[in-house]
Amino acid sequence: MNIKIISTSLLVITVVMFLVILAFHTKFGATDDTANDLRTTGNTCGICSYMASKPLEATNQ
Repeated sequence: MNIKIISTSLLVITVVMFLVILAFHTKFGATDDTANDLRTTGNTCGICSYMASKPLEATNQ
């Protein structure tokens, strides 16, 4: 076989194996630091924006 074909094949196999390993180390679903629980039931329209922005601002600190 040609050395170019062998080196290209090894490179492709290495990259595919690396991507498979990374795929198994990925967490699926939302974690505590990425999910926000916004409860706005029972609020009037004037307080909705305050109640929605308050938890979001707390995550930025």
